[in-house]
Amino acid sequence: MQGKDQAIKHLASWVALREGEHIHAQVVLTDGAESLQRHVLTKLAGFTLVLNIIHVDEHVWEAGTAIHGETDPHRAEWVEVQMFDILSSRNDQVIQRLEDTAVKLSPSGQAAKTLRRVANYLQRNQPYMDYAEYLRRGWPTRASGRIGIGTGVIEGTCRHLVKDRMELSGMHWTLSGAGAELIFTSLLCLYVSFTFPLLTSSTPCGTVLLNTILSTAVITARNFYFDPLIPGGLSLECCGYCHGERP
Repeated sequence: MQGKDQAIKHLASWVALREGEHIHAQVVLTDGAESLQRHVLTKLAGFTLVLNIIHVDEHVWEAGTAIHGETDPHRAEWVEVQMFDILSSRNDQVIQRLEDTAVKLSPSGQAAKTLRRVANYLQRNQPYMDYAEYLRRGWPTRASGRIGIGTGVIEGTCRHLVKDRMELSGMHWTLSGAGAELIFTSLLCLYVSFTFPLLTSSTPCGTVLLNTILSTAVITARNFYFDPLIPGGLSLECCGYCHGERP
């Protein structure tokens, strides 16, 4: 991808392919980068922009460290109180506490600067921090078949499904080959997650099911890698597994 603009255009093209009555809500999660938020609001009109709760938590911990230090046990208690208020959409109260505490510290000190920076971050992102409403709508923080208010599951998937698989020593990929490999791995993970109890059994049925999963994933990756940004959309190139070789 050549920058945020192209990445979001690509995302918007995929969103358009999935439009339909089955979509109940459209939500996009970002960090607090203003440029990214502007691109999202422009290219994904109609989506609810949500500030990733994981990034909020990181900033609150920074503030807690500035006030209590890294080893004070009161730091975790302080962070817990602030995060509870943020998840309850009482962001103004948290911002006011940060500002009031900063006033009591040396204006030129690092602690005061950190508290003001975190307060400004929360203040600027308030339109995207109505977490009480997001949770009321059923947008949880963990994957449960619905939308989340944090990207931890997605980032973990990118790490284990993409990075750990695609960036092994000596690997070089074409766009279509990488796409086929990711589809293969994704389907394999999906199938295994739903059938894990049976797969772990030593019964003939478990062996047959595993072979079926592998065959289905390979065929799908080989024949149905679709990318709306590739002319014609359909790529028949496949990963090395389809030829019995590693890429």
